[in-house]
Amino acid sequence: MIVEIPCRVSLIERRIVEEQSQSSAVRRYLAVIQRWLWLIVLTTLVAAAAAYVASRLSTPIYEASSILLVNGGETAAGPDYNGVLMSERLVGTYSQLLKGPPIYEGIRALLKLNFSDAQMDRMIIVEPVRDTQLITLKVRSADAGLAARIANTAPQVLIQQNFQASARLASIIVAQPAKTPTVPVLPRTLLNTLLAAFSGMVIGVGSAFLFEYADDTIKSPSDVERISHLPTLASVLRSAHMGAQGEEPLVALRGKSPLAEGYRELRTNMQFLTKSDVKAGGQVLMITSSQPLEGKTTTLANLGVSLARIGRQVILVDADLRRPALHRPFGLRNQMGLTTLLMKRKADPNEAIQETSVKGLRVLTAGPIPANPAELLDSPETPAIIEELRGLADYVLIDTPPALSVTDASILAQKVDGVLLVAEMGRVRSDVFWHAVAALEKVRAPIIGVVLNKVRARPGSYGYYHYGYGASEEPAAEKPPSLGKRISSVTTAAGSTARKPATPAQATTQSAGKREQK
Repeated sequence: MIVEIPCRVSLIERRIVEEQSQSSAVRRYLAVIQRWLWLIVLTTLVAAAAAYVASRLSTPIYEASSILLVNGGETAAGPDYNGVLMSERLVGTYSQLLKGPPIYEGIRALLKLNFSDAQMDRMIIVEPVRDTQLITLKVRSADAGLAARIANTAPQVLIQQNFQASARLASIIVAQPAKTPTVPVLPRTLLNTLLAAFSGMVIGVGSAFLFEYADDTIKSPSDVERISHLPTLASVLRSAHMGAQGEEPLVALRGKSPLAEGYRELRTNMQFLTKSDVKAGGQVLMITSSQPLEGKTTTLANLGVSLARIGRQVILVDADLRRPALHRPFGLRNQMGLTTLLMKRKADPNEAIQETSVKGLRVLTAGPIPANPAELLDSPETPAIIEELRGLADYVLIDTPPALSVTDASILAQKVDGVLLVAEMGRVRSDVFWHAVAALEKVRAPIIGVVLNKVRARPGSYGYYHYGYGASEEPAAEKPPSLGKRISSVTTAAGSTARKPATPAQATTQSAGKREQK
C-alpha cells in the first residue's frame, strides 16, 4: 500500500497558483483598460473641456465679508468670565437674527433693493466663529459693489434693531467692515476642470468594463482556455491588406513580417504537440472554425507554406466541397480535385494533386461542387484517400467547412490525427465557439489547440517581431513552445477520450489561467 505523505511542496505550489491567478486577473483588467483607452481618454477630455467652457462662460460671483464682535453685559469692574461666556452664547442668537426677514426688510429699505427674502437668503451667509465672540457675515453677488454694501448695511440694521429693543443683552460692534472685492470666488475654473476630468475618467473606465462585460466575443488566449480548456497555439495579427473575400493573402513567404511570425509560431507549436504520435507516414491534420470567414483557409495555406519552407513535404487538401477557396491563394485550377477522387474507385491522388511555386508544397483542390458533399465525405473512399495522401507527404492539412454550419467537419474529424480550430478575435462569440468545440468533442475529435486569428496589434504586443527575432527560415531544430503544459500525444479518432469543454455559464466563473485536469 502506498501512503501519501503531505509535504510543504504542495503548499508552495498552491501559493504559486494563487499568485499566478491574481497576476492574471490584474493583467486582464489592464488589458481591458488598454483596449478601451481611447474611450477613457475621450470621456476625460470631453468632461474637462465641458467644465472649463461652462466655468468660463458662467457669471463671476464676488464675495464681500464683514466681522461683528458681540459683547455681553459688563460689571463695574469690567468684563468677567460670565460676561464673556454669555457673549459667546449670544453669538448664535445674533447669527440667526442676521438671517431673518426684519434684517432683510431693513436692508431693502436702506439700499432701495427689490430682492425677495429668498434671494436675500441665498446671498447672505452667516458663520459664527467657534469659541469666540465673533460673527463673520458674507454676501455673494455678481455685483462686487452691491455685495460690499449689503455686508456693511446688515450689521447696521442689526445694531439699530438691538438698540431699539427694550432689553439689550449685549452690544454689537463692527470689528471689520467689508471691502469691495476685486477677485471673484466663483466659478473655480481649475477645480471644476479637474473634478470634471476625474469624473469623466471614472465614467470612461466604468463604461469600458460595462462594454467588456456586454461583449462576449473571444478577445484573448485566456478567453479561449477559459471556455474550452484548449491551448492557444498561435496568435496571428490582423493583416493591413485584405485579399479576396476578406481574407489575408499568403504572408508566410515574407521573411520578417509579423504576420509570418505568427504562422511560424503555429508551425513550431503544432510540430511540438504532434511529433510524439508520428505514424508510418505523415501527420493528417484538419483545420476548421466555428463560423465562416474566420480565416481557416488562409491559416491552412500559410501553415503549409511555413512547413514547406523548413523542408517538410506538405499536401493541402480542400475538403470544403460547398465553398472551395484553397485554389485561389495559389492561382490553381479547380476543375479536378477531391470530388473527382471520391467519385472514382481506386483513383490515384497523384492525378489530381497540383504543384505550387513553393518547393515541397502541393495542393489537392476541391474539384467540382457535388450535390451531396456530406454523403461523399462519409463514403468508404475518404479514409482510403487520406491514407494514400499520408504516404505522400510529411503533413497533410485538410480544409473543411465551419464546424457549426454543416456536418462535414464532424465527419472528417473522426478520420484525422489532429484538429486545429481557428477563432477570429473580437468576432466569434463565446457561446458559438463553445458549441463548435462541443460539436467536435461529441464525435471524439482529437483537438490539439486553437489559432487566435486576426488579432489587433497593440503597443507592447509582438514587439520582438519588429526586431527580426525568429525570422529565420532555416530548418534548424525549433525550441519547444511555452504552453504551460505539454500535451503528451495527439489521440486519434479510434480510442480517443473526449474532453468536455466548459459551458458558457461555467466559463464565466472559472479563472482564465486554469486548465481542466483529465
